[in-house]
Amino acid sequence: MYRSPYRLLIVVFITINGLFNHSLYSQKQLDSLFAETAFQLNLSKECKAQNALNQIQELYPELSEKDALRFIYYQAAININNGIDDLALEGLLTGFTKLKNLETSKYHHLYAEEIGRIYGRANDFKLAIDFFKQGLSFATEQNDSLAISSAYLNIGSIYQMKQEMGIAEVNYEKMLRFFPTEGGDTETLATVYSNLIGIALGKGEFDLAQDYGIKSVEIHTQNKDTLKLAGVLSNLGSISMYLKELDKSNDYYFKAYELLKDRTDTKSREITALTLDNISQVYYLKESYKNGYDYLFEGTSIERELSKEKLANKISEIGAKYALEEKEKQTEIERSKKESRELLLYILGIALAGTLVSIFLFIRATKLKRAKTKLEFEREKIEQAHEIEKMQNDVQMKILNATLDGREAERKHISEILHDTVSSLLSSANLHVVAVKMQLKEQSPPEVEKIQAIISETSDKVRDLSHKLMSSVLLKFGLRTAIEDLCEKYSNSRLTFKFEAKDIGRYDEHFEVKTHHIIEELANNIMKHSNAYNASIRMRVVKNKLNIEIFDDGDGFNLQEVTKKDGLGLTQVKARVKVMNGKIEIKPFENTGTQIYIDLPIPN
Repeated sequence: MYRSPYRLLIVVFITINGLFNHSLYSQKQLDSLFAETAFQLNLSKECKAQNALNQIQELYPELSEKDALRFIYYQAAININNGIDDLALEGLLTGFTKLKNLETSKYHHLYAEEIGRIYGRANDFKLAIDFFKQGLSFATEQNDSLAISSAYLNIGSIYQMKQEMGIAEVNYEKMLRFFPTEGGDTETLATVYSNLIGIALGKGEFDLAQDYGIKSVEIHTQNKDTLKLAGVLSNLGSISMYLKELDKSNDYYFKAYELLKDRTDTKSREITALTLDNISQVYYLKESYKNGYDYLFEGTSIERELSKEKLANKISEIGAKYALEEKEKQTEIERSKKESRELLLYILGIALAGTLVSIFLFIRATKLKRAKTKLEFEREKIEQAHEIEKMQNDVQMKILNATLDGREAERKHISEILHDTVSSLLSSANLHVVAVKMQLKEQSPPEVEKIQAIISETSDKVRDLSHKLMSSVLLKFGLRTAIEDLCEKYSNSRLTFKFEAKDIGRYDEHFEVKTHHIIEELANNIMKHSNAYNASIRMRVVKNKLNIEIFDDGDGFNLQEVTKKDGLGLTQVKARVKVMNGKIEIKPFENTGTQIYIDLPIPN
């Protein structure tokens, strides 16, 4: 009987296809959630975008390397939209380092672009241009004309901010040359024309500025972007007024006014107020003073309303910030109380275990001795049990009293009890055990050795707990004491840290924590990478600025190579200093050491 040779192939195909259906659907669902995140970001709906990312985190706890980098990028974008540039920069720099080990993709350009924009907002133009140029290189490698044009736009914008208009204009022209005829964002094109208007005006080329403005108007009209269209029309009105074309100027101004007069959003009202002010100037130039006054009065009224709203928003923002800080403080107090309760239970457990073991050994030992020796040993063990019981009661009372105090005083008090009282009593108990061993000699049971080992182990744990409780030096004693303690802890037989400080007081808690983090990061670099024998940290206050100098006599390094590879975490350190409105200067000398200078404004 004839059988089809294709029947087996069909069955195998269906079976294999069934195996991959789930993974294919799973990846499609993941891509859909990423697309939803991007869509909500474009609508400036950060909460919904964050919800989509949270779903990804719940449904896909183990992402592939590529998808993990997508996740970091979108999380950074949400943070940027929420005004948290420092957190966004930290995530982007981490992801960008991982990207360098992967094949070039669109995310290489996107990461470099967002990092450059953050540095641009922080006025660190050098780093901004560096990352924009890296993005340009990635876009060129992929032959992505849209990404190339975007990179030239970003570079041109930075040079325009630096008032280097010639270089800015060259980059804008390159942007126009690479901008794709299809698929490009015409809003970006309109932005370039708007920037070129400013450059042309600076060169006195008013006709060229008008040409750029008209092109921008065409794009905004086509896209029905009322706000930007009104802004460009207002600019064209100003150009015409400068050229003494007053009727033409007012024609532009009134077109802008008609577009915005019924809008209630803040930006529209700001442009409306400015446009009305310009209309009044045109009427004054035409000697129509009554009309000029009327439009000036209307524009001034809008400006006053905006000022009142901004003041009310600022007051509301301050109130919300205060409420958030109070909530965070309360959360920290509750966490501290919970830790104290756990510590109390741990200490009580140790004390109880020690007491039970002591009683057990006491009973076993008394059976092996003669009557007189038995009575003497029993008396000594009873005295020791009384001492341990007294120690336990003292610890309980002191810990209960400490719970009623503040978090920092509580930790310090418990630490002192552990160090000064518990450790001493445990040492005393150990001496008693040694005395018992000497009396029993060969008749000493093995349990005596065990109790001595338990007491020794308990002493070590109590000492470790005491040191752990004193870890909050920064919050308790301030920046100066914390850095001095850091230098002492980091010093060892090979490397010596010296510390000097002058006029260092207590500052805002957030300022001290961030400053401590910066110094700790640099000190860690010295320990791990410098091969130094001597290092020093100097701190002083000059003109309401905290000056920090960190020196070492190690191997030094090539600053350009380290920055390029993002080694030693220097990029993150620089970013943190920038966010604090400070300055940092790094002077490495190969084979002779490194000098680092930091200036941080002290907040009021």
